[in-house]
Amino acid sequence: MSQESDPNMEDHPVRQPVRNVPDLNIRERPNQQRERRRDQDDVVNDHSDLESGQDSNASNRRREPRHRDRRREDDNLKNIKLSIPPFQGRSDPEAYLEWEKKIELVFDCHNYSENKKVKLAAIEFSDYTMIWWDQLTTSRRRNGEQPISTWTEMKAVLRRRFIPSYYHRELHQKLQNLTQGTKSVEDYYKEMEIAMIRADVQEDSVATMARFLAGLNLDIANVVELQHYLEVVDMVHMAIKVEKQLKRKGSNRGFSTSNTSKWGQSSSRGFSTSQGKDSMALSKPNKPNIETNKGKAPEVSINRNRDVKCFKCLGRGHIASQCPNRRTMVIRADGEIETEDEEEKESESVFETEEDLEQPVEGELLIVKRSLSLQGMENELQRENIFHTRCLVGGKVCCVIIDGGSYTNVASTMMVEKLSLPTTKHPSPYKLQWLNDGGELKVTKQVLVSFTIGKYSDKVLCDVVPMHAGHLLLGRPWQFDRRDFKDVFPEEVPIGLPPLRGIEHQIDFILGAAIPNCPAYRGNPEETTELQRQVNDLLQKGYVRDSLSPCAVPILLVPKKDGTWQMCVDCRAVNKITIKYRHPIPRLDDMLDELSGAKVFSKIDLKSGYHQIRMREGDEWKTAFKTKHGLYEWLVMPFGLTNAPSTFMRLMNYVLRSFISKFCVVYFDDILIYSKSIEDHVRHLKSVLEVLRKETLYANLKKCSFCSDKVVFLGFVVSAEGLEVDQEKIKAIQDWPRPTSITQVQSFHGLASFYRRFVPNFSTIAAPLTNVIKKNSTFFWNDEQEKSFVKIKNFLTNAPLLALLDFSKIFEIECDASGVGIGAVLTQEGRPVAYFSEKISGAVLNYLVYDKEMYALIRALETWQHYL
Repeated sequence: MSQESDPNMEDHPVRQPVRNVPDLNIRERPNQQRERRRDQDDVVNDHSDLESGQDSNASNRRREPRHRDRRREDDNLKNIKLSIPPFQGRSDPEAYLEWEKKIELVFDCHNYSENKKVKLAAIEFSDYTMIWWDQLTTSRRRNGEQPISTWTEMKAVLRRRFIPSYYHRELHQKLQNLTQGTKSVEDYYKEMEIAMIRADVQEDSVATMARFLAGLNLDIANVVELQHYLEVVDMVHMAIKVEKQLKRKGSNRGFSTSNTSKWGQSSSRGFSTSQGKDSMALSKPNKPNIETNKGKAPEVSINRNRDVKCFKCLGRGHIASQCPNRRTMVIRADGEIETEDEEEKESESVFETEEDLEQPVEGELLIVKRSLSLQGMENELQRENIFHTRCLVGGKVCCVIIDGGSYTNVASTMMVEKLSLPTTKHPSPYKLQWLNDGGELKVTKQVLVSFTIGKYSDKVLCDVVPMHAGHLLLGRPWQFDRRDFKDVFPEEVPIGLPPLRGIEHQIDFILGAAIPNCPAYRGNPEETTELQRQVNDLLQKGYVRDSLSPCAVPILLVPKKDGTWQMCVDCRAVNKITIKYRHPIPRLDDMLDELSGAKVFSKIDLKSGYHQIRMREGDEWKTAFKTKHGLYEWLVMPFGLTNAPSTFMRLMNYVLRSFISKFCVVYFDDILIYSKSIEDHVRHLKSVLEVLRKETLYANLKKCSFCSDKVVFLGFVVSAEGLEVDQEKIKAIQDWPRPTSITQVQSFHGLASFYRRFVPNFSTIAAPLTNVIKKNSTFFWNDEQEKSFVKIKNFLTNAPLLALLDFSKIFEIECDASGVGIGAVLTQEGRPVAYFSEKISGAVLNYLVYDKEMYALIRALETWQHYL
């Protein structure tokens, strides 16, 4: 092989051995020369290596110094000077969250201890925050509380102070009302995405696409919704593309009288029509039908147009869909009408073809979109909005308007004629003046229209009227007819006493017991006024009456979360002398086991459940209570009585006895209906509502949910996939500050124990906390307690999804034991169903490891023997 230097050696297909590198005419760095010399020595000492192996080894050795330099740069990241942003403590939750995120990014670049993180963050406090933090630390020191020493604890304290409790609720409300408006598609999506991140909205991509599409401007949404998308970003990109094309086409077009409004744009998709009998036919003005105009004098059309009135600009000679005036009529809350300029909307999108008229309406992205520009008042949500969507009528796609202000249902004359729908004479013909300016219009026909929106099918009787706004208008009659159980969900429970059902609350005193006569509690004038106001409200409803009872207990006011007051009766004296009745209260585990195989869920929450049960006649005097103004007694079951829960469960079990354990579970005022299919579920739901109507029991619509694949029930999220923890309660555990007393440890331990079925070896993990809350124990908090506290938080934050039981599958048990406790997991086909754990004590502590594992198996079998 030639030893001559070749400047093109690097491109040669056969590479030279490393020992020939010195002959290359290539400039090298000093460190590369030293590395090359070492490579040469290695090659000279080992002539038996293959050429390819020599080349690979030499290449790896040449790369090592670069990797070491790169690692050295990463290690030196902490030497880079990073400034911690200051925080002034403004009343702006987003400003605080931004500061928190920035400072955590700084902490990630440095290996700071937790104590140092707290000190560094406090250094950057200024203005109000500095004074507040100094006062907080001083107050904790004076009260003997442990100082804040971790960033997690400091962050929880800061969030409680600078993020109000209503912040997330307002975020969700803002997200629900968010629309594009005058913003670009890009800005609208960014604002929606930021709001979803801030509100911690967890939803699938289909729901996000529906949310995004519902807020888009109508001219963009009408084109975007015709396509199918797998991801949200695909829909966003298409919307941006449509927006650009509409702007480009609008700028190139100039003034045109063929412009159509949103109404015309929506309705023109339903049919491809020629000139018809109606002056409001749904024709496309920029595509005149040449054949139908042959042989007709143009003066006829001109004379006819003179009689047409535009309801957009109130001018004559054209209809609203052909209005050249770029104005929008805005109806204000006080009834006044304003007009404001708007951009011209393109009459036809470049994406629309005749084939688009047959687009199917099936799919998950079907939505109802707002059509009328109306300024609603705050918190009114959808109260003053008119909506439109699409439906199938006779296999054709039609535009349907949902208008709660319309006193009748209307079908377009054109739709009836094109689909050849059979009509009948109107039983009460009437006249309309507002539809055209050429005189009165008589409504003499009706038609029964069968339509489908997605999976929903219905029939509606409509008046046949020529209109260009849409093909079908569903007004108040349609909405009212579908409110079959409106009386079960009233805004307020009707005034008066509930009926006697045979199950009333009874109070039986122990024979010989002294009748209590307790004095009223003292209170300030403000509390006295509020207390008497609530008593007067109960008197007006008929729930209480004046009394001459020898038995009397006091009442007091308890503050609620929203700042109002709740009246509570102190029934302890009466409960002491009351005979206890032991009606069974359902076990939560047993109710969850009944949900196996369910896929559709509905939850019904009764309104003021206790007050829907009468007191037994003759026992009213035993419920008497005192105020400063008089003595009153209850006619309905009050809160606080010892046997009240048993009475309520007796009534619910009796009322729903035909459904319990079949498709319904009841826990006091919470009713959960579950089914395996939507068809069965609708039937089950109607059966339950009919019983509630029969028994005069009222539900709270705001707390109910219907026909859902996922529902929150008694602190758990139940779905067809299984059982999950409620994220709202988990958030409370995540934000729980370090306990400083035994009471606080008991509160945390109790809440965490509620979800112990989701945590493997919970008893072992929580053992240090259990030691703190032992009887006659003083409070202490060491590293063991801190580790247990943090570990429980982490486990519940990442809690697994537990499968619902399926008794047709095989159960498996896996056990384990340690020096502190035992644990087991029940599984089906590899999916966990439940976890069991127990802290060991006594003689079991002295067992050998094998014996402890056997003991764990025995305890697991005892716990789950009803499954096995």
